[in-house]
Amino acid sequence: MLYLPAHTTVTINQSLLAPGYTATWIDPVSGAKTSAATGATYNSTAKGTNSQGDPDWVLVFQGTQAPAAPAVQYLYSMRRFR
Repeated sequence: MLYLPAHTTVTINQSLLAPGYTATWIDPVSGAKTSAATGATYNSTAKGTNSQGDPDWVLVFQGTQAPAAPAVQYLYSMRRFR
């Protein structure tokens, strides 16, 4: 997550993010979300101003989640065979 307090351009190292990640712009005043095209460069200037007329934005990166491990089922199976 990045907080951009003024219009700016940021470059990220995409190799550090999970394949299939998403990027979302969030208006820090209203909480409104807008999908961002994934890439190495993000420009908050293109977003303009937020709902309060200020230039600050939040950029959130989210990776795909792996399925949860079946820990509960595993523990149940172990107890059954004791």
